[in-house]
Amino acid sequence: MKVCTKCRLEKPFSGFTKTKATKDGYHSNCKECRSKTKKLHRGLNHESILEREAAYRELKREHLRAYHKSWRGANPESVVSHRQQWLNKNPEYQREHYLLLGRKTYLEKTYGLTETDYKEMLESQGGVCAICNTHYDYHLHVDHDHSTGDIRGLLCKDCNLGLGHFKDDSGRLYNAMKYLKGSKNGN
Repeated sequence: MKVCTKCRLEKPFSGFTKTKATKDGYHSNCKECRSKTKKLHRGLNHESILEREAAYRELKREHLRAYHKSWRGANPESVVSHRQQWLNKNPEYQREHYLLLGRKTYLEKTYGLTETDYKEMLESQGGVCAICNTHYDYHLHVDHDHSTGDIRGLLCKDCNLGLGHFKDDSGRLYNAMKYLKGSKNGN
């Protein structure tokens, strides 16, 4: 047990953050008091803190960019997994982000496609979904290989989701096709 020097309450050691600067290895203020002090300080010095953080990022911009690019290149599975987990927790972000960027910027940033590339792909498919051959009044989804990032074609929402649910596995799709054919024939 330890007494906080700020609130004067006796609390277990788990209520204090660790530090190498003191003999007992814990800060003199409890976690709650430290949190309140930090929030107060940040509120009073908000502008200067933002300026200092922006200056730091500007100073280290190239270093940080190179580090993150290197890490993403070495850990593509982690990047995809983390992004998917985050999007699952924040489904509203994708829609807001898409609307904020606008379709043209979204296609360029996400898939490296220009609006002209998109229109050429749509034309080459006859203006329909590459799987169900149905014409839709809304923009079709850009389908891509999740492991390589290669663009495969333009799909309607249902076909795109279908591929996603089958995890882009042709074996699963083939088994589903056999299953459907078998159930229609009564086998």
